[in-house]
Amino acid sequence: MRLTLRGWAAAAAVVCGACGLVRVMAGCSSGTPDVPDSSVESGPPCPSNFNLCQGQCADLANDPQNCGACGSACKAAQVCLNSQCVLSCGGGVVACGDGACVDPRSDPNNCGGCGVKCPSGNGCVDGGCTLSCQKGLTACDSDAGDAGPLCTDLQKDDNNCGTCGKACDQGYRCENAACALSCQGSLATCTDTDGGSYCADLRMDTNNCGACGTVCEAGTFCSPTDDAGDAGCGLGCFGGTTRCGNRCVDTKIDPFNCGGCQNVCDGGQSCVNSTCQ
Repeated sequence: MRLTLRGWAAAAAVVCGACGLVRVMAGCSSGTPDVPDSSVESGPPCPSNFNLCQGQCADLANDPQNCGACGSACKAAQVCLNSQCVLSCGGGVVACGDGACVDPRSDPNNCGGCGVKCPSGNGCVDGGCTLSCQKGLTACDSDAGDAGPLCTDLQKDDNNCGTCGKACDQGYRCENAACALSCQGSLATCTDTDGGSYCADLRMDTNNCGACGTVCEAGTFCSPTDDAGDAGCGLGCFGGTTRCGNRCVDTKIDPFNCGGCQNVCDGGQSCVNSTCQ
């Protein structure tokens, strides 16, 4: 059967309508619009050790803007090292676990290395813990050995007088960094004819009675004259007698000085063995 031009047009319309129907049916069956998949980043191809982050290739092991993962940016003063953000220190300082840059040459809490803390009273010098003494004091080794260095005043330390380890002799004290004679208690410092110093008891020293250089005459002795400690030269008493006033008495039998000077027995009592009876 031969189709006329009008017949061909009608047939074409039928075919086109069928095609439209097919398109409509296909659209209805899909249920979603035909849009690109946004979960897949598009961008340049990246090397095997790089990742595509926001359309750019990034090295997650060293990129401070994408450290360990896309979008994971390091803080200021940090760098990305092996996919971890770490503190960036320079000029001889290092990053320690407390999150700060420290100088192990001078930091007493990280002396010579992170976490190495110097004992109390010690400072860090050239990476080693050293006793830190206040102004006017010097670090000297202790006689105890295990105690370590101690801060000492060389101006008045008897064991370190003027310099560490210089100890003053017995009877001497450290004064103004020099060992000087030190007379204890009631002793006084006297000087001999050669310019040397010695200690003397001014209350009983017949060569220094009451004052340095005061010599008692032969046969007299030096004794206190009052409670203040003053002394004077007087008669020497021997044989168990005691000086009372200006004379020697036996306090065991003297009723006017019974048991002691000026202890007078009453009513004509006798003094027997230092007791009035």
